[in-house]
Amino acid sequence: MVMSAAALRKYIQPLLTEPGIPHLSTVRIGTKSLAYWPMRFVSDTDSKDLLELFTEVCKAGKQLAVQAHFSHPRELQSPVVQEAIRLIRMTGAQIRCQAPLIRNVNNHPDIWAEMWTTQTRLGLIPYYM
Repeated sequence: MVMSAAALRKYIQPLLTEPGIPHLSTVRIGTKSLAYWPMRFVSDTDSKDLLELFTEVCKAGKQLAVQAHFSHPRELQSPVVQEAIRLIRMTGAQIRCQAPLIRNVNNHPDIWAEMWTTQTRLGLIPYYM
């Protein structure tokens, strides 16, 4: 199940407006949705609202880090994934990537090299494995 933009806003908005937490500098959202449902950011009914929320976080002076989970370079190849990445980055958010090491899926150095090279080319930050 995907969290609606309105539901996510209920969690994030207080972080931007509460005067008692000026020390908060980064909002981090972990998600696999870029790999399995990139339409969440492109064409879902509230995708524009979600991207607007991301923009608001950045305009409030906070760093927004979308911690994306990509396990294989193929997850980065579709045009809709690349459009979702472009739209998220346009909000001012960073997209950092992480993945577990999975036997028979990505446990070869060439796969990781291809994945990290593709991530970097798309403006993503390979964060850790």
